[in-house]
Amino acid sequence: MVWANNLDTKIADLEITAKLEGTIYSRSSVTAGGGFYDSNTATVFWDKRHQSSFGSIDPGQNGTVSFSFGTISVGTDPALWKNPSMIIHVSVHGKRLDEQGVYQDVTSTFTKEIKIASALGLLSRLSYGSGPLMNSGPVPPKAEVETTYTITWSLSNSSNSVSNAQVRAVLPSYVRFVGAVSPSSESVAYSSVGGEVVWNVGEMKSGVGFGTSPREVSFQIAFLPSVSQIGEAPIVIGEAVASGEDRFTLSPVERSVRSALTTGSLSEGAAGKGIVVK
Repeated sequence: MVWANNLDTKIADLEITAKLEGTIYSRSSVTAGGGFYDSNTATVFWDKRHQSSFGSIDPGQNGTVSFSFGTISVGTDPALWKNPSMIIHVSVHGKRLDEQGVYQDVTSTFTKEIKIASALGLLSRLSYGSGPLMNSGPVPPKAEVETTYTITWSLSNSSNSVSNAQVRAVLPSYVRFVGAVSPSSESVAYSSVGGEVVWNVGEMKSGVGFGTSPREVSFQIAFLPSVSQIGEAPIVIGEAVASGEDRFTLSPVERSVRSALTTGSLSEGAAGKGIVVK
């Protein structure tokens, strides 16, 4: 926090106080740089006992004080931490010498609200014999013979409602999007230019996937291996990224990323079932 004496007289006995209000921060994590944190009153303060220069502040003089704290993980209980926020009340107090040589109290205050954004959680898995879609082709995959697989994305959301939620990933050039989607009510789009698959989730309510079922979609892809991939477990879908807009903080949410899946990522597969054979 930046402070400054914008008066034309000296300020004596400057005091700065920051009071933390809320339950989303860890009380034991608060540190006061060059000041003192009183956990009994949830207050951080600075005065001339901590900052010797606060005894007398010249006109135009300025400086900074700082403190830090850690927040509690809101994803552990979204019902408890719905729309999590906290308030910091800051007050600055001192004494100025007036024209009659008498000290008068001067005070300035402001309040800052801190909002915690929601966290999207994404799981991505590859399957063949399980799941809602029927697949075909050899497993392990065989060069120049097509095998279909099911990709399933599971999306959860912690503390705040999220709008315009999406999950995106890119298919390699040797993988095609078949078009089968389950459930059919979910919107999954594919662009042949660039090979991007987009799940347009839309609105995600808070708490989905925490004590309830996550939002899920499955879609089918087809992999046609080349002889150049024999002995390998090729990528069949790239890194998946979930994003959206937090309705409480009005900020973008893009936190959940899942690594690319290979034929070796098969959820029900034994060792070696993902290796391309002749």
